[in-house]
Amino acid sequence: MSNGIDQKIRKVRKTEKLKQKDLAEMLGVLEGAITRYELGTREPKLAIIQKLCAAFPQYTLYLMHEEMPLPRTEGQITPDEQELINQGLNQEQKKA
Repeated sequence: MSNGIDQKIRKVRKTEKLKQKDLAEMLGVLEGAITRYELGTREPKLAIIQKLCAAFPQYTLYLMHEEMPLPRTEGQITPDEQELINQGLNQEQKKA
């Protein structure tokens, strides 16, 4: 039944450090509904997805498109960026 929205809702909730109860209150649904959305046993109505997008506009494209990756939040770095940072630190340590 799932079209990927189940995992996307879960990832958005986890990224925002929300409990299912918190997200349910924000969207005006029962906590059990969030559980079912995330398990893929129930698909949210368009109105719920719209509320989710309104609450977290930075995730709108991610939620609405199948192939869109989860956007990075401020302060997050990619593994490639972390590797470059580590290389720079290693070079500085060699100089010292």
